[in-house]
Amino acid sequence: MSEAKRSQNDSSGTIATPNQWYSSIVQHGDKYGRTLGFPTANLDPAVLKHVTEDGVYACTVHLGREKYRGALYLGPRIVLHETKRVLEIHIINFAQEVYGETLQFQLGPFIRPPLDFDDLDALKAQFARDIAAASAAP
Repeated sequence: MSEAKRSQNDSSGTIATPNQWYSSIVQHGDKYGRTLGFPTANLDPAVLKHVTEDGVYACTVHLGREKYRGALYLGPRIVLHETKRVLEIHIINFAQEVYGETLQFQLGPFIRPPLDFDDLDALKAQFARDIAAASAAP
């Protein structure tokens, strides 16, 4: 049995404009990532409505006066059987609550398309690989 099954609804198309900064207010989510040990900032996916390739991207996050690396997910949460597109960023080496604050971010390299997982351990292992890839991205 494979650790992850590739999504059947992959798409390809417009990738974000290089060096463009996007911004959105951090919203309360269902805290699913936090319960798995990977908290995320939940943002309005409409800010990336022109980006047609769902999946995980490396990103740079600007919050307050600081810049951080991040792993950004854009797309449906397949493992939760959702079809609605979400935008979530795990900010690497960051542990503050930022609900209601404006977060600015810039997309970096594409890491992978959306995947479905056989169990939570496989999902958490993939999260760890995604974060490592985002950390190492240029």
